[in-house]
Amino acid sequence: MLPLIQEICSMTKDNLTVQQYSRLSPLDISSSAVKSLRQIKAGDCVVAFSRKKLYEIKFEIENSSPHIRCCLI
Repeated sequence: MLPLIQEICSMTKDNLTVQQYSRLSPLDISSSAVKSLRQIKAGDCVVAFSRKKLYEIKFEIENSSPHIRCCLI
């Protein structure tokens, strides 16, 4: 995607700053889907596409698994 974005910025004369970071820990993708938020483990990432849904998921995870606390990014 980067070359496409660079081309668009060049055409629109917009400034673009690209910052690349190295991953500090490996990214492992599960071989099967999580069927319940009770299966979430510490270090897992859950993706949602609305702020409301994020807070609903956070509330559900923390209430179903008292040893897990969630951070929203």
